[in-house]
Amino acid sequence: MNSLAIIVAVALETILVHSQGVLLTLIPLLIVLATLLPYAARGYPLGATLVLLILQTGTLFHPVFAEGGGLILESRIIFIGLVSMYVCILILPKVLRQQDRRLFSTAMLLAFLLFYAAGAVIVSGIGSSGLSGLLSPDHLTVHAGQVQ
Repeated sequence: MNSLAIIVAVALETILVHSQGVLLTLIPLLIVLATLLPYAARGYPLGATLVLLILQTGTLFHPVFAEGGGLILESRIIFIGLVSMYVCILILPKVLRQQDRRLFSTAMLLAFLLFYAAGAVIVSGIGSSGLSGLLSPDHLTVHAGQVQ
């Protein structure tokens, strides 16, 4: 039973570490897709982007990222700000009654991509500064000893 717990813990940690790259790629692709679609069809890509952005921000609070270097606190703050900014972008056209103006919402989404790119660079810096070493055999052995 202990070996199963170790395997599950290591598998979850591996998925968590490698999911950052997938999310960093998928979120901008969904935003670009949403800008290309007609205004009425944007709901699903924009909603999926919000869910993935919240998921990505949540993964930064996992203890495995505490070993990632000094940029983890900054990354958490930046991605909380990005989630807040994205929610405002989704709500602002309705508040300002600019729903029919495609240029307004498209420009805001493309401006968001610039801020997201800056946040992605910081998260990528965390990955290159220490997370790649988490999958080394030495780390997995130590981690396996902590699970027991």
